[in-house]
Amino acid sequence: MAGGRGHGHGDRLPAPLLPHAALPAPGAAAALLQAARLRPAAGHAAAHLRRQAHEESCQQEDHRLQPFCHQIFGGQVWQRDQRDMRAIQPDAGYYNDLVPPIGMLNNPMNAVTTKFVRTSTNKVKCPVFVVRWTPEGRRLVTGASSGEFTLWNGLTFNFETILQAHDSPVRAMTWSHNDMWMLTADHGGYVKYWQSNMNNVKMFQAHKEAIREASFSPTDNKFATCSDDGTVRIWDFLRCHEERILRVS
Repeated sequence: MAGGRGHGHGDRLPAPLLPHAALPAPGAAAALLQAARLRPAAGHAAAHLRRQAHEESCQQEDHRLQPFCHQIFGGQVWQRDQRDMRAIQPDAGYYNDLVPPIGMLNNPMNAVTTKFVRTSTNKVKCPVFVVRWTPEGRRLVTGASSGEFTLWNGLTFNFETILQAHDSPVRAMTWSHNDMWMLTADHGGYVKYWQSNMNNVKMFQAHKEAIREASFSPTDNKFATCSDDGTVRIWDFLRCHEERILRVS
């Protein structure tokens, strides 16, 4: 058009006006650019440190726990035969190498107690009638004439817990084959069920006289008790029901 003003390819549209506060200074722009470049590297470094700390904590946890299966099967990587197994010594440094008796079947001499180690006494001195190892083989449970349970550390020989378990002397104590239940009996004829954390869940009177021994069946569904009344009684473990009486002449 004659009187109009056209926009050709060489014309440029005016840039929008911005306040001076929105425009970063040259030094600030360089700092922002440098921070943007370093941010991925810093993020990767932080992630690497977190991952390294997690791995170290897991290694420390595994070293402290030393599961039974890891002790037995993990050592087979470098053990050519059973002669390469580490010998257990009566020292605190060998605590992580302590395994249940089933893990030391290759060395029957561990079952021969020819060396006196130590004598330990409870706070209240009284006769101890029954002694049993815990399933993992690291602690010892004793039943005394006072009716107390004492949980002993099998390596340091000091007691860890004292529990008033029965009102009369503890006469029998046995663990189930699945290592989940401990059954105890006392001089009054009472039987108690205990979990592995020493939590009592059941109590009933099985005999009218003192119970001398108790034993689980191979399936743990039943157990037997023998008493001074001259009978052996077969019980259902879950129902606490007497199924059979065997009289001993």
